[in-house]
Amino acid sequence: MIPDNIIANADDFGFDEVISDAIILSYQQGLINSTSMIVNSGYFDDAVVLIKQNPIVKNIGVHINLTLGRPLTNINNRFLDKYGCWNPLVTNRFLNLYPSRTSEVFFAEICTQIERLLEQGIEVNHLDSHHHVHILPCYIALFMRAAKKYNLKLRLAQTRGSGNLFKHLYRQEINRHIFNENLHYHPILSILALLISITMISKQPVWLN
Repeated sequence: MIPDNIIANADDFGFDEVISDAIILSYQQGLINSTSMIVNSGYFDDAVVLIKQNPIVKNIGVHINLTLGRPLTNINNRFLDKYGCWNPLVTNRFLNLYPSRTSEVFFAEICTQIERLLEQGIEVNHLDSHHHVHILPCYIALFMRAAKKYNLKLRLAQTRGSGNLFKHLYRQEINRHIFNENLHYHPILSILALLISITMISKQPVWLN
């Protein structure tokens, strides 16, 4: 039995049948007490049925997906591959810089993914992301805003093995805001992100409209 003060979470519930069944089994065997659900997959409806059939599944979060499968809203083709699916080579770059109108488009996508699960009557208590994109500078403010809007806990940034002093400080600053439930983007995050960019000598920030 997992102590109440420990969260053992399994991501990607709803990705497909194999992963979803494995997560249900992990709940039943007491290996986990939390999961995060992908809502833009073709297995979504079946996954919702699984949750309703297995009350042991609790502490459910939305695993926001901006790197795999199709978006739920109207996204500019530059962020998609030729099949209309997310292109992670574009959406999962640390140095992406978005103008406000593009940020609002991504915020709408994040909210739509959250609401798709809420509309099924599933209680949601946390928010995280596929490939941990929520900590990227172009998205972190949007995720903080969404977490506050829907009263959700936001997953902490991993600080171990950051590989870069400024990246470590950047992630620590994110976690400080999350711990203090101060879900407001602070300019220090932009400063640390800029310092990280400077250390990535061979790369330049990419402006995407």
